[in-house]
Amino acid sequence: MQRFALTLLVCLLAFLAAANWGSQQCARPNETSISYRGDGRRLPTIYKDLVTCPKIESLDLDLGWSGCTPPSDPWLFNFREGDRFPALQKLSLSGYDLADRGRWPRYNRSWWSAFQDLAREALGEVLPQWTLDALFKRESNLDRWLRAMDFTKLEELHLGNEQDLFYERMEHELPALKRLSLELRNTGATMPEQQTDFLREIPSLESLSIWIGAPWEYAAGDKNRTQFPLLEIIEHHCPTLRRLSLHQGETNNPAQRRPMLSLDDLSLIRTSCPELNHLGLDLDRDESTGWPNATLNAMLQFPNLTSLDIGLEIGADLHSANEPGDYDWDHQGLNGPGPFREPRMSLEVSETLFGDFRSNKQGMQLREVVFVVGDYTELSYMGPIYYPSWEDDRARIFICENNSTDEARDEHCEVIGD
Repeated sequence: MQRFALTLLVCLLAFLAAANWGSQQCARPNETSISYRGDGRRLPTIYKDLVTCPKIESLDLDLGWSGCTPPSDPWLFNFREGDRFPALQKLSLSGYDLADRGRWPRYNRSWWSAFQDLAREALGEVLPQWTLDALFKRESNLDRWLRAMDFTKLEELHLGNEQDLFYERMEHELPALKRLSLELRNTGATMPEQQTDFLREIPSLESLSIWIGAPWEYAAGDKNRTQFPLLEIIEHHCPTLRRLSLHQGETNNPAQRRPMLSLDDLSLIRTSCPELNHLGLDLDRDESTGWPNATLNAMLQFPNLTSLDIGLEIGADLHSANEPGDYDWDHQGLNGPGPFREPRMSLEVSETLFGDFRSNKQGMQLREVVFVVGDYTELSYMGPIYYPSWEDDRARIFICENNSTDEARDEHCEVIGD
């Protein structure tokens, strides 16, 4: 009987050891990247992959939810003491709050951290918030990332929502960074100081993309200028910059159309960024003046440009005042009744513009021009229950390409969204 019990114990221990060993095996042994778009339910699996798969070089997380109510618990990695991520070369985070200091499951925390949570809850009804913060300092999710991952190898970074803590803490921690993409909230004023300081202190980049949302109203003195820190970009990044994209969301306030870069701005970029081969900008047009030919001609003077990304208003402000309420998806797009911002964009117009651009381009030939009309929203929207505005599903993207050196018959354009 004792021998049977001993044998059973040995088998049980062996089974538990094997199960634990198996749980630490990499589920992606031949993969170098992880990409996920959805809610936070798969984060535990992705966390395990990062801990157990040393070949992972790239992580792309785009988190959101469907329905009326956001999740009650934060969608964040539940870091365990001692776990390590591979030194990623590419990181993209959208919907992930690095500044979150919420409570973590107690079984993964030290007894002192768990005690702090309990004490904070008990004292929360009698002490002000600032006193609680002073007594019980909570680490941020970024603190846990820094313990788990070496950021010195990161070459490409995309941050898809406000990450002020990251800007404050990481400006000197990214020595290998070459490509940066930011999506920022538009306050109506110039870009906040912590963001401009971040752009000033990080290494000189090869590629920079900034998208700023649309405010309802621009601050006094900022109505007629963009919110981009152009001087910081030029002074610190232009010597090495190859790709630059600066876009703002389209406002639906008729009195507050988004400002554009001036001819002087374009001239400064051209002379300061001699190696630029891609440029993305917003352009203004209206029925009275037509196309901004002076601005278009200025863009064609960049000698090394081979691709352009042009943002065009669809005319959302033409509808917000006189058509209140909800709108159904309109699959007619730019062929619908409108009104739209004129001259109206179409496949034929994009082909004509592309041909004219190639004929008048100075220096290297243009290979690609992308026209984005409106704030393009995919039908696979991820978020709370959504009531579409007039411009939704009317926005379109026109992609024009020519991979030949000089044969016009190779020029072709296509529409995305029809």
